[in-house]
Amino acid sequence: MKLKYVLVMLAIGAGSVNVSLAQYDPDYIADKDSTNEEETAAAKAPGGGSNFFSGFSSGYSGSAPKVTAQSYKLGFSLGKDGANYWELNLFNSVPTVSPSATDTVEYVSNDLRKQFGGLANFSLSKTAYFGYGGDRSVRDVKGFQTDFRFGVKLVDTPNRKAGTDFLIPVFQSTFDVRYLIPLINARKATDERSRVDIKKSMVGNLSFRVSGSYMSIINTTTYDLYYATKQGILPNPNLLVVTPEMRFYVTNQIDFGVGYSYNNYDFLSNAVFFSISYGTPKSSN
Repeated sequence: MKLKYVLVMLAIGAGSVNVSLAQYDPDYIADKDSTNEEETAAAKAPGGGSNFFSGFSSGYSGSAPKVTAQSYKLGFSLGKDGANYWELNLFNSVPTVSPSATDTVEYVSNDLRKQFGGLANFSLSKTAYFGYGGDRSVRDVKGFQTDFRFGVKLVDTPNRKAGTDFLIPVFQSTFDVRYLIPLINARKATDERSRVDIKKSMVGNLSFRVSGSYMSIINTTTYDLYYATKQGILPNPNLLVVTPEMRFYVTNQIDFGVGYSYNNYDFLSNAVFFSISYGTPKSSN
């Protein structure tokens, strides 16, 4: 079956949720929505907890900017009393402007490098927490986090032609290590007279993150058209990309980020990226 028909089926299966937004790395969504309250609710509810459009991200990385939305999230537990909590996510990325004719390869490269890139991006994820000082209520805003996820993303291509496939299907597995630092003094933040409580807010939070992504191109037909050399040498269908990033939360809902995406392939460029993200505040979950 041609890929364009596969996409239609996936969109129908996801409830046609793709009025979306996106450019670089909405990892903020995973940070802001993995609250303990949600895990408890997911454990108690027979079908787990779910929500639509819980975060958006936009940014620039040398090509046509995109907007990414976390269109759907389902939290569920595979164990008793909330143990072994997982999340199923759907992300959608769409361009804000049409890419120029000379920008098409970089347009595709951006979605390959991005953990949450692609017209449709389905993943299962699990987060673990360390070094938060023994107080589980602050583990989403303080200390170390590791995040493992795997799934499939469909990377769209510009300049589509009738009768040709315009999607590159990619299997992707990623592992993140994050360290979050509340810049607000913890003692003052938990004082009843304080306006900000780090247990309920990301305000003033500084986040450092390193992500490693392994990708395998499922169908290389369209992929080869973009990256094959003039001598006919085909690109490697298995990719490894490393991305260090820093984010600063100016409010509980908005943060700014800067990072660098690195790989060791001649056909896939490295890139600096800038982003701004909006997500559901922790205190409302």
